[in-house]
Amino acid sequence: VGCSNGKTTPSPTPTETPSPTQPAVTQAPVAESSATATLLPVIVDTTGGQSVGVITFSMGEAGYQHLYAYHPNFLPISRLTNGQWDDIDPAISPDGSQLVFSSNRSGIWDLYLWDLTANTIRQLTNSPEVETNPDWSPDNQWITYESYANFQTNIVILSVTDQTSPPIQLTEGVGNNYDPAWSPQGRQVAF
Repeated sequence: VGCSNGKTTPSPTPTETPSPTQPAVTQAPVAESSATATLLPVIVDTTGGQSVGVITFSMGEAGYQHLYAYHPNFLPISRLTNGQWDDIDPAISPDGSQLVFSSNRSGIWDLYLWDLTANTIRQLTNSPEVETNPDWSPDNQWITYESYANFQTNIVILSVTDQTSPPIQLTEGVGNNYDPAWSPQGRQVAF
């Protein structure tokens, strides 16, 4: 489960009329080039002007896993992606402007980056390895994730800002390495 810190504020179009004490749920229109994704809703507290976090997760429906958004008080479970493939492991960037997730839409599990402001999705990885479970560095510059190949899982780090830099494998050996997570200062990765 990923949780947005709610700092993104795309050009909102109200989808719900708030009461004076209920936050407004806003959502930008779906981009024409992204017919399989709906922009992540942003909930704005009209009483204090602060954004409220949104929980993102994947859930199965009609034989496929898709991404969903939810807030227990202000947003019902809302589907974000659809298609005849699986989208899993969503992780919202610390600044709330991007969401990285794993998908097999290209035939193998790769990582995709969803720019929530522009509502565009681009493929981050393109390899024969299975790439899942991404996590953001605190500075929004790097992603660490699991890479499965040759019956072994390793932790890899990838620059989000420099598309020409190759991924860096952080672990190797005879064991499997899972669930990477950045330290709060971004100087260490636990797994």
